[in-house]
Amino acid sequence: MGLVLGGATGDLSAENKNLLNIANKNCLRLVRLINTILDVEKFESGTMDLDVEPIEIMPLVQQTLESNQAYADAFGVTFSITASTPGTFVLANSDWLIQVLTNLLSNAAKFSLTGGRVEVSVSVAGQYMPWR
Repeated sequence: MGLVLGGATGDLSAENKNLLNIANKNCLRLVRLINTILDVEKFESGTMDLDVEPIEIMPLVQQTLESNQAYADAFGVTFSITASTPGTFVLANSDWLIQVLTNLLSNAAKFSLTGGRVEVSVSVAGQYMPWR
């Protein structure tokens, strides 16, 4: 897919390039999901180290919504962010957080009415910053 996105097969329309970018991100997400399944096995056996780091939350939320919009389109549902907190960081594992958000969004899309809208609101509940 990287070769096609890089232009090896010729020029792509903006729409096709956007769709390929989404497909590429979803492929990478599936690889991470497989790794997550392997991590769960490590967790259950007590041999897992959970790598967490400060992550800016809004770009991650935006990316997750964009990556899952094609799935929501199949149900006639749109995703939107109604409240955000730019510049806010969370201490988390980005792959695990993306997977949690993906699960929530896919369930919301699946169980919404056709033509519905899933609204995502991000707010700060506390200010614990151990990495500073």
